[in-house]
Amino acid sequence: MYILNQKVYIWVIHGECMINAIVDQRRFAIVKAKEKAEAWACIDDGREITLIVEESKINNIKPIKKEKDFRLITFDANLDFSLTGFISNISNKLAEAKIPIFVISAFSTDHILVKEQYLKNTTKQLEALYFKVI
Repeated sequence: MYILNQKVYIWVIHGECMINAIVDQRRFAIVKAKEKAEAWACIDDGREITLIVEESKINNIKPIKKEKDFRLITFDANLDFSLTGFISNISNKLAEAKIPIFVISAFSTDHILVKEQYLKNTTKQLEALYFKVI
């Protein structure tokens, strides 16, 4: 993968991308919570606490509001901080297909959450971007 003129280019060999998009088999909920709790991810920005929790563990949470039925897709690549446009290319492609996403980034890896109803079309759109969806 490299960047040229603020565009992200991904090496494709024989029609296959070097980056896997891994679809987690678990279902997740995105929760606005009253307090921190055990979760796949916890974001506390000082104004609110957002938890990404497996649906099977949601009963342990005190939610203010929750959205359920999300699937997690992880982009299996260590992305450098100098990389620009990676998520924007993905989000633009999915926006064109009217697929809403929730984006979360770790230190070197990006993830998106999509509602189950959009998963099939999401994988189709990612494959069009030469990701190998597994």
